[in-house]
Amino acid sequence: MIEIIEVNTDTLRKEFALIPYRLYQGNPYWVPPILQGEINDITPEKNPYFRFCEAKFWIAQQDGKTVGRIGAIIHHAYIEKTQEKMGRLTRCEFIDDAQVVDALFETAENWCKEKGMLGVLGPLGFSNLDQQGLLVEGFDRLASVASAYHHEYYHRHFERLGFTKEMDWVEFRLSLSRQIPEKAIRMEQAIMQRYQLKVVDVKNKKMLRHYGQQVFQLLNKSFYNLFSFVPLDEAMIEAVLD
Repeated sequence: MIEIIEVNTDTLRKEFALIPYRLYQGNPYWVPPILQGEINDITPEKNPYFRFCEAKFWIAQQDGKTVGRIGAIIHHAYIEKTQEKMGRLTRCEFIDDAQVVDALFETAENWCKEKGMLGVLGPLGFSNLDQQGLLVEGFDRLASVASAYHHEYYHRHFERLGFTKEMDWVEFRLSLSRQIPEKAIRMEQAIMQRYQLKVVDVKNKKMLRHYGQQVFQLLNKSFYNLFSFVPLDEAMIEAVLD
């Protein structure tokens, strides 16, 4: 028997956050996140995104054992930006069992419908700095801090449930173990001189906060038209810098 339990206590939030640690135990390509950070992200009092997001989280238990999890987000700022009533499915992790997957997704989708959503997107998080996307290639490669890692069977369940690809996110890696080409060095020097750029050595937290604010304002402008992006306001920027 499969039981879906809403995550609404500190104990359940920790159980929710621990699920990937069990599912990927022994997998050399999965990079574990910081556990407390994962717990804080789903705790309304500790995540500033809850000021304009509604979210629910659930775990699935089978015969008393936790076998999966899912979350759903109503991102009001994103809906206002796009004028599309779409919910977000987030933090989807599960064993390779169709009944478990169906029970989780049905629960999350029904909640989104109750909130007036016309459909769902996912996996997406609270922002572009959050967990996003579904791995469909590269299962034998180490995940980076900016990318999600999933078991190979995940995308088969998404497709079975009728999900279709919205777009591709491709990750590139640059090895710095070799000597930088002379051409690249000359190009760097020319760009620095032409645009009067300089490299700033950030020596303390005060400088980090000063330049960090500018970096995130630049990110807001340059990423604005990207899929799923919502600009970060001052409170969110401060939370990231902290």
